[in-house]
Amino acid sequence: MTQRAQRAKQAGYDAIDWDNVDGYENPTGFPLTYAQQISYNKMLATITHNLGMAVGLKNDIDQIPDLVNYYDFAVNEQCQQYSECQNLAYFTRAGKPVVGLEYVNGHAAVCANAPSTEPNVYVLYKKLSLDATGWDCQLNAAIST
Repeated sequence: MTQRAQRAKQAGYDAIDWDNVDGYENPTGFPLTYAQQISYNKMLATITHNLGMAVGLKNDIDQIPDLVNYYDFAVNEQCQQYSECQNLAYFTRAGKPVVGLEYVNGHAAVCANAPSTEPNVYVLYKKLSLDATGWDCQLNAAIST
């Protein structure tokens, strides 16, 4: 994982949001405990910080209370759809940003449920195909990345 982070640093990236860091909740084919996942996720944060980069926690809703102090921001997919957004408040209360991605119900419905007064929460509506287009709820505008 260090080599992957080093490649990101060499490519000029400022941050990494490691994906699939909630394996303990999924069928991995081998036993993986909550505690082992916490250790692994802390290791990823340490690797990233040691390279002078910011690190984001992607999804892994249930472990946020144990990891918020190790991560600089959160990226979450579909917290509205799965009624999980309240857990992201650990990050906002710590003054850390949250990027929320939603893929269903269209941008009007997604943005109507987005926190409009929370300065550290950025909600984007994207197509599940993850093409370049989307909608930024805070800007109330189409985006193309």
